[in-house]
Parts: sequence; C-alpha cells; structure tokens
Amino acid sequence: MIGADKAFKLVLSNTPLGPTENISISECPGRVLAKDILAERNDPPFPRVLKDGIAINFSQFTASHSFPIESLTRAGQTQATLQNNKKCIEVMTGCPLPLGADTVVMYEDTIDEDGVIKISKELALSRGDNVAPESSNHKVGELILKSGATIQSAQLGIIASQGESNVLVYRSPRITVITSGDEIVDLGDLLAPHQIRASNRYTAISELQGHGFHHITHVHIPDNKRQTELALKAALDSSDALILSGGVSKGKFDFIPETLNKLGVQKIFHKVKQRPGKPFWFGTTEQTIVFALPGNPISTLACLRRYAIPSLKKFSGIKLANNQRVKLSQNIDKIEKKTDFIPVSIEHRDDGSSWATPWGFNTSGHYSSLAASHGIIIIPEESIKVNKGDLLEFLPWGHQGVICS
Repeated sequence: MIGADKAFKLVLSNTPLGPTENISISECPGRVLAKDILAERNDPPFPRVLKDGIAINFSQFTASHSFPIESLTRAGQTQATLQNNKKCIEVMTGCPLPLGADTVVMYEDTIDEDGVIKISKELALSRGDNVAPESSNHKVGELILKSGATIQSAQLGIIASQGESNVLVYRSPRITVITSGDEIVDLGDLLAPHQIRASNRYTAISELQGHGFHHITHVHIPDNKRQTELALKAALDSSDALILSGGVSKGKFDFIPETLNKLGVQKIFHKVKQRPGKPFWFGTTEQTIVFALPGNPISTLACLRRYAIPSLKKFSGIKLANNQRVKLSQNIDKIEKKTDFIPVSIEHRDDGSSWATPWGFNTSGHYSSLAASHGIIIIPEESIKVNKGDLLEFLPWGHQGVICS
C-alpha cells in the first residue's frame, strides 16, 4: 500500500499527453491549443488613429492653433494624405493616420468655426498623441498565443484575428464509465429490498462534465467473470480512459483487478493509504489509462476528483495549476495515519478569505453528507491534528463556478 502523494505522482507520470486534431474555430471554446499562434502581419499594420478628431502635422501646432479642414477619412478607407501641413484632416477611430500627419487632436479639445478647426492654446499636446504606431502591439511572425493555452473568448478572438479558421487542439479524451454489481438497479426499475439505485454512474458522469469532459460512454456489467472480461476488452479498445466504480476490493465477486491483468493492463498500484478510497487501483495500456475506483459513493467521487480529473486534464493539454487553499473552520483529530479527503462547504468572507466547514461522514457510503459540500479538503498523511485556521488544499466539485480553482 502506497501513500496518497506517491499515488498522485504515479498517476500523472503515467498519463500521456493526448493526440491532436484540427477542428473548426467555432468548435474551439474550452479546448487546449496545440500549436503556437504567430502574428500574420504587424499590428496595427499602419499608424492607427485612436480617437475621433483631426490629424495634424505637429510642427504647425506651435505656429498656429487654427487648421482649415482639408478632407475627412474613416476606418475602412485607404490611407489619406495631408496635402497642406497647415491644414487638417478629420479622422475617425481606427483609420490609418494620413501621410504627412503625425498627431491627432480629439474633437473634445477643438471648436469648428465654419470649417476651420480651432485648438485651445492651453492644450497640452505632444507629437504622436492619440496614435498607435505601426507594429506597436506586435510584429509579423511574433508569438502572440502559446501552445497549451485554454481557448476561451479572449483567446478565440486572438486566433480569429490571425485568420485561423481551423485550429490544432488536443483531442478531448474518450472516456468510458463502467459500473458493476448485481445489486445495482437503474432509475425507473422496480427496487427490491436487497438492491440499491444506480447513483455512482450519474455522479461520475456529472463530475466529468463539470470539468469539461463530454465524450463519455457508460457501461454496466453484472458480477459475472465472462461478461466482465468482454465489457472491459471492448472498453479498452475504444477508450482513452476507463473509470470503473466497484469490484476492486477482496470480495469473491470482485473480478475487476484480475480481469484487467488478464487483458494486459499494467498495474501501477493497488491500494492507497487514504480515507476514503483505500482499494483504489490504477493501471495503463499503451493507449488507455485505467482508474478502478471503490464502489462506495464518497470513495468513487473523492478518488475521481483527486486522481482522474487531473490526469484527464493533463491528457487534454491543460496545464495543472496549484490547488486552491482554504482555512479550516474547526479542529480535526485524525483517526489513522492516512491521507483524508473530507467533504466541506466553503464560505467566502468579506476579508477575502475562504473557510471550509467539514461535513463528517460515518462511512464512505454515507452519501447524504455530500449534499451541502462544495468539494473536498486534503488532510496530509503526516498531519495527526489540524487546527482551526490551518490552510489546507481544496478540490472543488465540477459545476462550482467561481469556487473552482
């Protein structure tokens, strides 16, 4: 049995970076860029007018504060030319600065007297005011968006501005969620006293979707060795990641570990010094990452959030950030020298601090303790006692909005 920190490192070190694919720019939001985006031209490609007003030659400003209007130009027109540097050209925001001009005076600082623009003598004007020089944002060929960036609204606009209609991104993982057990009854079916509802399936799929993973298939297998082998083989052949719930303990009908071994999945570890989720099994093939999680509901969700979600993010090209840290609202005495994952609710206080209140659970199957939780805190194995106000790592559930790190 290994420690939780070592287990986490082994999961990440055995998670490959996934393959790439070219997709339409309209499909890009939420995906991860797999190539650098370089500037296709200088930006701006010409000296750009930043304010509506008049364009003048600054050398004439000290000699005269009156400039007859020579012409008008706006965005979308070719670059105009100031024919007489004692005059001005009316310019609109975004247009090229006329040749012969080097400064723009805002309309707010001028008075129009029958086609002659008067500028206040008290105006503090400098050469180049209200003009963005050519290539002041970036030069042609310059890196403007690095591979590995998650494509959101701002990144999408940058990509579009460089004329990229198809974009190379990391492919989203194809995930198969597998539940097992003869005692599991799906929603809508009659429930006998010895049976339980199929909740883990919905919990796992929702958590995956909450972190941006949507290529998900579900399979349920009964406690039958042959059917287990057939289902696992098919899933291994078609998936980048398998997430199994149940069948990994020492029961006589827990066929998952031996079947995975038979199908050529290399076991990286089995059993972790953590609570809940001790029986967690992890392994890989050349093309598939396999997370065999304990079937008890809190165990499934805690292990999924701690191990599988970061692994799938790495596969998708997402750079893992440091986990959010929150303050503990009460003292906790640990029962065993293991890493504890404890469901908590989060309170954001006026001083900007975030406080975690534990929702204790009797066993890893005590599902109702999750109802008010926003995620889990991690109490390290070496911590025998943690005190009120201590900072601990917090892992939010999916769909938590601003609470998410």
